[in-house]
Amino acid sequence: MSKITDFFSQNRDIPVSFKAPWSLKFYLNGEYGLKTRSDNKTSNKMQRKVEREVKKARHLALLPFVLLHSNFEKHE
Repeated sequence: MSKITDFFSQNRDIPVSFKAPWSLKFYLNGEYGLKTRSDNKTSNKMQRKVEREVKKARHLALLPFVLLHSNFEKHE
């Protein structure tokens, strides 16, 4: 069985923190939803930590909850 390696285990100098929202964007999909653990290639412990930090960043408005589409049309 291969060992799981993710972005933060390879780059230990980058913090997993809501204070660095740019680093959490690696774990978000195109619509700012969290990627699944299998997509991120993270361990269960690291995925829970990423989820907590993303929730904190969203609460403080450092990350958006969803991506607003620019091609939104009004229905009349």
